[in-house]
Amino acid sequence: MTGLSWAFFIAGCPSTLVSRWRPQSQAVTDLMLEFHRNLRATRQNPRGSNSRARSWQLAVKKLIANEEYRHPYYWAGFELLGNGK
Repeated sequence: MTGLSWAFFIAGCPSTLVSRWRPQSQAVTDLMLEFHRNLRATRQNPRGSNSRARSWQLAVKKLIANEEYRHPYYWAGFELLGNGK
């Protein structure tokens, strides 16, 4: 994981969201859709205070609110590496 993230960093990618294990697919779908919705909302409103890290945090909180995906297995294996701004 570290080597691949480093390759993306060297290629110019400021941040990478990676998983340490293979998560359950529906939970990941919901989580990633919410994360990217939050990012898009931030990009459309430059005065907004959401960063990549905050967008991720909001997505995880929404997933945890769903009782089916509350267990850390569904969300704790992810890491946002690099620039979280």
